[in-house]
Amino acid sequence: MRRSGLSVWELVLFTVFLSIAAGASLFFFFVNSSDVRKAQQKYQWVYDINEMLDEVCSEISNSIYIDSPFVGDSNECFYYSPVDPTKLEVGKDLEGFIFNDGKLLYMMKDGRPATKRFGRFSNPLVEACKDGKFARISASQIELSFKAQNNNTASGEPEIKEFKRIIHLRNQ
Repeated sequence: MRRSGLSVWELVLFTVFLSIAAGASLFFFFVNSSDVRKAQQKYQWVYDINEMLDEVCSEISNSIYIDSPFVGDSNECFYYSPVDPTKLEVGKDLEGFIFNDGKLLYMMKDGRPATKRFGRFSNPLVEACKDGKFARISASQIELSFKAQNNNTASGEPEIKEFKRIIHLRNQ
């Protein structure tokens, strides 16, 4: 005998597939929401600053001679880098980083335009920063710290995030 209509298992299976489809559409609606996009932008902002800071710290830690800060705090850090990374021969250019007018900049001490080494990063390295300083905390360590302001937040209120690195000087 053949029955007409739906069996209980067919009804359960239809309900399961319908709930999966509804859940997937809600999930994709959430992923495309403006709050999630703002969170992704915030994450990208922090990621970009941290990536740039890693390069700055690597550059300073591989320097041959630190010109400033020699003792205490300063808004600038100037150094001589090696001519060849495999040797400890001092280069002729005094280069460094400076916090000036709310920006972190890469500079040459003699005022020449600084265009080398930082790949996708260009001046200013960080905008909208304040309280930036380089502090010599020991003979072989420099602390880099500043606060950066992100204006692209979900609430519309600017967010301030503090960044801090301890740079271990390898060649000192």
